[in-house]
Amino acid sequence: MAGLTSIYLETSLKKPGPTYAAPINREDLTQGVFLVSLRGASNKDNARNRQRAFDHIMEQFEEGLAPFDGTNCFDNGLSEDDLMYVPSSPELIMSKAKTAPADDTTTPEQDDIILAASEILELAKLKVSLANAYRDARQYKDLVFKVVDAEGGHLSDDECAIVADKSFAKSIKGLADAKVKVSMWYENSSGNHELILNELAFMDEEIVTALETAEKNGKASKKKEAVEAE
Repeated sequence: MAGLTSIYLETSLKKPGPTYAAPINREDLTQGVFLVSLRGASNKDNARNRQRAFDHIMEQFEEGLAPFDGTNCFDNGLSEDDLMYVPSSPELIMSKAKTAPADDTTTPEQDDIILAASEILELAKLKVSLANAYRDARQYKDLVFKVVDAEGGHLSDDECAIVADKSFAKSIKGLADAKVKVSMWYENSSGNHELILNELAFMDEEIVTALETAEKNGKASKKKEAVEAE
């Protein structure tokens, strides 16, 4: 297949993730594909991973960054459904298993917990982006309400100038994008984050129990000392 090009989306964890092939022309695969690997994501073909890969491709493509600089592609469009999942090679998995130190091997349950932590960290970043987007857009709150209100009246010259400014559109769109990404996280997350929440709740119970036990032991010790002193 001609024109095979790879791009990578890096995340905080560097373990291998799913790989997708984005066809240059979805009606003619002989023109080649772009390979996108999500590092640190769960190695599964799901809506969340497809959306992340698609968003990254579109960002690179719209900004004209490598490998899209000077490349004609996606003339007949591209969607998440056009992405082709590329399963991991069994030989690669076996090779890694042989060379990985014994201490680095994890059970499926441990993998779920690691994924849960990764997802929670991702959500935290999305919530920060949403908070920042809100702070950028809230200066336009009254104006947006006036625009949407059917009886809001005509915009003044100053209001027209604000709407025409690029920062207005950027702020409103940024808020919408940030909100959608948070909503998508809840829709597409693995649900494993409950493992971290349960662990935190269990730790709280352990701490309370330990403090109560220490307090009881302390009182018993003082009572014993008082009896012996008599």
